Amino acid sequence: MLLYLAPGVPGRRTGRGPLTTTGAGISDLRASDAAPDAASERSRRRLLLLSYHFPPENSVGSRRWQKLARFAHERGWGLDVIAVDAAGMPAPDWEGFAELPDSVRVYGVPEPKDWSRHLDPVLVRASGWLRSLQARVFRRNRPTASASPGEEKGAGSGRSNRSRRWRRTYHSWRYLRTHRLWATAAAEVGRRVLEPGVHRAVITCGPPHMVHDAGRQLAAHAGLPLVMDLRDLWTLLLNVPEELDSPLWFRHARDAERRAVAAAALVVTNTDAAGEEMRAAYPEARDRIVSILNGYDDEPAGASQYPACFIIAYAGSIYIDRDPRPLLRATGRIVRELGLGPEQLRVEFMGDVWTSRGTPVATIAEQEGVGAFLKLHPIGARPRVRAFLSQAALLVSLPQDISTAIPSKIFEYTQYDAWLLAFADPESATDLLLRGTGADVVALDDFDKLVAVLRARYLAYARGERPARVRLPVELSRQAQAQRLFDELERRLGVPRAR
Repeated sequence: MLLYLAPGVPGRRTGRGPLTTTGAGISDLRASDAAPDAASERSRRRLLLLSYHFPPENSVGSRRWQKLARFAHERGWGLDVIAVDAAGMPAPDWEGFAELPDSVRVYGVPEPKDWSRHLDPVLVRASGWLRSLQARVFRRNRPTASASPGEEKGAGSGRSNRSRRWRRTYHSWRYLRTHRLWATAAAEVGRRVLEPGVHRAVITCGPPHMVHDAGRQLAAHAGLPLVMDLRDLWTLLLNVPEELDSPLWFRHARDAERRAVAAAALVVTNTDAAGEEMRAAYPEARDRIVSILNGYDDEPAGASQYPACFIIAYAGSIYIDRDPRPLLRATGRIVRELGLGPEQLRVEFMGDVWTSRGTPVATIAEQEGVGAFLKLHPIGARPRVRAFLSQAALLVSLPQDISTAIPSKIFEYTQYDAWLLAFADPESATDLLLRGTGADVVALDDFDKLVAVLRARYLAYARGERPARVRLPVELSRQAQAQRLFDELERRLGVPRAR
């Protein structure tokens, strides 16, 4: 029986899909309830996973262990997952949840009620009042005419830098507090779920990364090995969001990361390049660090539609470095050069794609002369996402500054009969992955190549050519990567493979 239980709701939820309560509390649920056959291998050997992202939460971060759950089941492992509660999600992925094996139980932990969020409007008003006061004081004490322009500018620049540092420190404190509160609550649920002799390891998956520190404490409390799974690097991440780029964030993150790595029986990264970064930073843990890629799924996602219009599609989020402007600018060059209309070529985005660095994406499209060629879609459940991607002739992975990471959508896109365009620097993990596959890899600063790729793909489509799936080596399949993970996990735990 596949189970979903939200600790914030007094009752057990059972079944597949949006579920109903039956009146049992979280403390009443134990591993023996996990499957219809209580004597099965999976009822006697289970793993406890702490991961903020997991179905029915609908984000790319939930896909890694959603897919790995099936392979855990096939290897004879049951899985208990502590994840964020589905309540309040804009588009819960109940279909993805229903695809989980029967040996999986998911516990939804609500977002914490954090009093500090009430500080935001107060501090915004206070910040505005202080800026106004500083401006008045500065005007009253404005340098005399003999002062150089550079001196006056420097004074203003100093105030601006201090204000920026203050805002980053505050946002870092709020971020750390919020995620630590949730991770602590998740670990408390884990304490009530853990059953001696049944659970063999605690696994943590981030980001958000504070879950690793909470998992470390939970594993120590239970006397179990800790497996630390890094979907993205933590303190070694090159592109930290601007609002978190503060000494406070780095100090706390470094301390928590060091403690977790020191305690972990196994540290897992999702690219070889990220694994090398971790081994260089933690040489004492070198033999405990392994790389397990997300991998691609063998089965196709569905038949492509191939409409008359040439559709360039992206599904995901636009944040930090995912800048859509180069793509829109190159599209503008092509439609003007070839005299195209929106019925012949469109750019379509789905997900959290409404703004880029504070500017509406629709405004960027207007600025680049392709406002009529852009269509934005809200976040959708998996069937809508599959239908959206199936109509595209060209699937795009937007730019990212993290050379050690491979966007998981690269693997997802290989399920579709579509050309693949990835923005990636030479020698990056993405570039190395896609070499020789027929995918188009373009550096962010190579605008001429980007225009040439879009032109060539559009003209080929207009001539009647249709794309085929990008093929990756079989050792990069999700099945092969999952087998490596569970081989390594069972070896570290000293647990024989189940029959």
